[in-house]
Amino acid sequence: MYLVKLPDEVRVQLAALPATALAAFAEAMVVLEVAPWGGDPYNRERPEASIRTLAFGEHAEGLLVYPIVEHAREVGVIELMWVG
Repeated sequence: MYLVKLPDEVRVQLAALPATALAAFAEAMVVLEVAPWGGDPYNRERPEASIRTLAFGEHAEGLLVYPIVEHAREVGVIELMWVG
């Protein structure tokens, strides 16, 4: 399992999500805890890089951007976007 860290800026973005997005966000957090490498590479030219993205929501309305710190088994969400 990975520890998922949410900085204050992301917590502000989380607080602004509509109620309908919260379940999808919670599901995305489980993915980050269990299998963060399953996200898409942030830089498609460097697919092995540790900065990843994960779309979430019924129609992929949300996007998380996060680096993986493998030696510490941590994921730090650096951006949360919702376009719903």
